[in-house]
Amino acid sequence: MSESVAVVDQSKARLGENEEVGSSFVASESRVKINLSFMKKVPPNAEATNVLVGAVDFLQAPVYAFVRLAKGVTIPDLIEVPLPTRFLFILIGPSSEHLRYHEIGRSIATLMSDEIFHDVAYRARNRQDLLAGIDDFLDHVTVLPPGEWDPTTRIEPPKSVPNKEDRLDRNKINGVPQTTETEHHEHELDPSLIRTGRFCGGLIDDIKRKSKFYLSDFTDAISFQSVAAIIFLYFACLSPIITFGGLLSKATDNNMAAIESLLSGVICGCLYHLFAGQPLTILGSTGPVLVFETIVNHFCGNHGYDYMNFRCWIGLWTASILLIMVVTDASYLVKYITRFTG
Repeated sequence: MSESVAVVDQSKARLGENEEVGSSFVASESRVKINLSFMKKVPPNAEATNVLVGAVDFLQAPVYAFVRLAKGVTIPDLIEVPLPTRFLFILIGPSSEHLRYHEIGRSIATLMSDEIFHDVAYRARNRQDLLAGIDDFLDHVTVLPPGEWDPTTRIEPPKSVPNKEDRLDRNKINGVPQTTETEHHEHELDPSLIRTGRFCGGLIDDIKRKSKFYLSDFTDAISFQSVAAIIFLYFACLSPIITFGGLLSKATDNNMAAIESLLSGVICGCLYHLFAGQPLTILGSTGPVLVFETIVNHFCGNHGYDYMNFRCWIGLWTASILLIMVVTDASYLVKYITRFTG
């Protein structure tokens, strides 16, 4: 009797899925098929943990090994999805009614689905580091006594769920350094807020930092799961534009109305999202913009200026000032703007 349990994880990130495969240890091409539906849910750069347990007749005592490979290796006919294997847990022992190897395998798979133990396993140097990760997992796990379980009982959710930062205990668990997926820079040391002293130096550095993500900003959206978000954002952008467009028509004596607001929203939104590197930023009319346009319209009426010409010059001057700030690297001054100085 043997069992195979595969846990899919993402390198240096939280485990996204775990999958139990009830197949024989000796697999064949006819029996192992790629699970396409599960493959769609697996995040990019994912790696697999294979938990192999079984009973044999030639051993007198259980033998186990937890193996971390130097890099992921694709092992055919072992798991349901073609992912490189990074971890292997192997447990074999004599047949016994008192030793349930399958439950041990399930426990290891559960451990590897925990984001903290997952990071510990990647960085552990010896058995003590792994045991420290297991101890931390047991300190935060909820255990249900097998004899007290009642299917009709509702389990109250925990009042507070410890986050990853708290569990890392200042980025260290018993001497094992831990790092989160995203490294946070100090406000003063953010590379995007350092003056380069070169002509358009900040812009060039921003393009270099963004270039490797630019294509993925579009390809990541090519997913059926994005349809709901696209529909939501469509109405989230359209509703305020139409609403404030109607208000602008009254505030500007019909110089700017809903049609002009829609046109400007399309042009500015597309250009900004394509070149500013912020595809999730929503642009559109707001309350302060309405107040500003009302003041400008009254100013033009009192001094005999044409509102549309005056408003065009405001836009040109704004663009010129921003262009000068970009080429002179003046945008680094934003690091001095805080809730107290702004």
